[in-house]
Amino acid sequence: MTTSIAHRDGALAAFVFLGGAIAVGAWTVLLGFYAPAAARHLWIGFDLLLVAGMALTGWLARRGDGRAALTAAGLAALMLADVWFDVMTARPGHRPASIVMACTLELPFAAVCAAFALRIRARGWR
Repeated sequence: MTTSIAHRDGALAAFVFLGGAIAVGAWTVLLGFYAPAAARHLWIGFDLLLVAGMALTGWLARRGDGRAALTAAGLAALMLADVWFDVMTARPGHRPASIVMACTLELPFAAVCAAFALRIRARGWR
């Protein structure tokens, strides 16, 4: 793989993953104010794990580090778990919104994470 391809792929991935970390971080702050008190600390903790995974993946990608494949794959799995718990624990009137959010944001991002991990492996990042 040429250096310019790795640099371009890494810069784009860093933008996507670091942007995601900022967006989920802002969402997590909102959760602190509006999530049901009974589960607030669990959701905030899980979302902070997602933020950390996104930030680490973005940082590794920017450096062209092949370990970004591992963090992206782990992040894909965490995103799928997030979808499952978001939909299954949604309050009675909020499940449709949870499903829409899963289908438009969380599942596509999980697919991006998995595709990025496979792309890194296929291109042979070190």
